[in-house]
Amino acid sequence: WSLPVQTRPIALAVATVLLTVIGAAFALGGALLLVLATGRIPFLDSLDAFGPAVMVGVGSIVLAWFAWLAAGSLWRRRARGWTASLVVAIVGVAAALTAVANAGAQSLVVVGLLLTALTVAFLLVPSTRRAAGIA
Repeated sequence: WSLPVQTRPIALAVATVLLTVIGAAFALGGALLLVLATGRIPFLDSLDAFGPAVMVGVGSIVLAWFAWLAAGSLWRRRARGWTASLVVAIVGVAAALTAVANAGAQSLVVVGLLLTALTVAFLLVPSTRRAAGIA
């Protein structure tokens, strides 16, 4: 006995991959902030930056975890996975826009903004919504 193979729309697969990449970027950025906050790498001159660096670092790692959970649930075609993925992607767009406002249009910041915006676009494609049971 074998179950029929269900094909996933390309847009859903792309959105899942993009969410996984976004999660990895958030985890890497969070881990880097936590390492910098320890002071072992002399990058942050001000001790006043310790608290915000730790808070943003931990927040980024938590957001990475949510991104990976949402991507897994989206891959399984769950409506809650689509909703969680959309929330994570919108938070990613907001974070990227904040980074553009603060750091300027540096290449990594622009890439992050493009990846998160593309994720939102692929999540809103009708085939992705249908596959997740939204439309």
